[in-house]
Amino acid sequence: GYYVDKTRFIEKLESLGAKYVLFLRPRRFGKSLFISTLEHYYDINRAHQFEELFGRLYIGQNPTPLKNSFPILKFNFSGVISHGTVEEIERSFDARIWSCLNSFFERYQTKLAIENIMESQITPLKKANDMLARFIDYMADKDVKYYLLIDEYDNFANNILADQGKDRYHRITHGTGFLRNFFTIIKTGTDSRTVEKMFATGVSPLVMSDVTSGFNIGENISQDAMFNEMAGFSEDEVKTMVDYYIVEKVIPEQDRNRVLTTMKAVYDGYSFSSEADQTVYNSNSVLYMIHQYTKSNKMPIDVIDTNMRTD
Repeated sequence: GYYVDKTRFIEKLESLGAKYVLFLRPRRFGKSLFISTLEHYYDINRAHQFEELFGRLYIGQNPTPLKNSFPILKFNFSGVISHGTVEEIERSFDARIWSCLNSFFERYQTKLAIENIMESQITPLKKANDMLARFIDYMADKDVKYYLLIDEYDNFANNILADQGKDRYHRITHGTGFLRNFFTIIKTGTDSRTVEKMFATGVSPLVMSDVTSGFNIGENISQDAMFNEMAGFSEDEVKTMVDYYIVEKVIPEQDRNRVLTTMKAVYDGYSFSSEADQTVYNSNSVLYMIHQYTKSNKMPIDVIDTNMRTD
């Protein structure tokens, strides 16, 4: 497999000095892979794997002081349902949060020398907001500081807005809505400093604005020129990748110019900062083209992945 090294952005993120960061990009732009990179880089449980995972990459040659220094609490909202009643959606959300908290204890209770309080104190609460509040209190009591990663923070809320309309969306994101309350509790965690750092991804600032009255617990770096190419591929990265697959005999040498010209015309042109000095390619589309070559050894007739059209 081929890996485009984006680990230099870990160093840039740390140089910002921002503890709580929001990073927005369209769907299928490599956000989840980047959040997974952060997870593996900062996880205290993966220190023994550092050389294996990062040794050949930029950050392996230039490690930061914070490498492998946090337990990781990771939420991924993409699995929360967006259909059914508000109560059914909330139950799906509750189950997802329970699973993430349970996973945290399973991974870190020995390392942190803490008690697993899931069965005794967290599971009986049933609601995600109560469970998270209890978790934060316990971590504050034990003086445990962790890195909170939230992937697709707005996924199911956006789907509700698109599929079921404003009223149902407002019920979860405004007033006493469960998603609004959830982010209020996260704010409590940042105030008490148990949430030492946070990195959240999504596609739009709308939900964050609605649930927090503006993203007042961190920095939205989505339009910062420094991070324009943190997700997606630069032209140089695309050329290097295509040349790699030519050497590997996946793409025929005679197709090089045609592949690069097509990719530039169809996949390039994204810019997320008015001060960025180059545009970026949609990473999913570039990989789709290469995948088609691995299957049929020729350029696909349809160069747009059908799974991306709705996105």
